Order: sequence, then C-alpha cells, then structure tokens
Amino acid sequence: MIVANNSIFKKLGLDYSVQDWKEKRINAINRKISKYNSQDVTEVYIDEYTRVNNSKAIDKREYKNEKS
Repeated sequence: MIVANNSIFKKLGLDYSVQDWKEKRINAINRKISKYNSQDVTEVYIDEYTRVNNSKAIDKREYKNEKS
C-alpha cells in the first residue's frame, strides 16, 4: 500500500517521513530557484507551484495528464 499522506502514519503511531509527489516537486522547484537566483526563473516556476498546490492528482502521472 502506497500512502501519500503522513497523517495516516501519525494516527498509527509510526514515525515515517514519507514525502508525496507534491512535496518532492515543490522541493525541486525551490532548488532550481535557489540555484539560478534569477527573477526570470522564479516567474517561470510560480505558475507551476500554483498548479501543483491546487492539483487533486494522487501521483505525478495523474498531474501530468491534468496539465494536457
């Protein structure tokens, strides 16, 4: 069973740190922004950040299908 929400582990009393696809993507966006440190790069990723946060997709594959 793949779990995308850490709250299930917390309810079970388990201390697992599982990142879902949204957290991983946002971390990747932040790495790119900090690497290039440019306003142009930041502006490009603002829209994607918003789309990721508002997405109802369970995994990255569904998210990619939503975009098209």
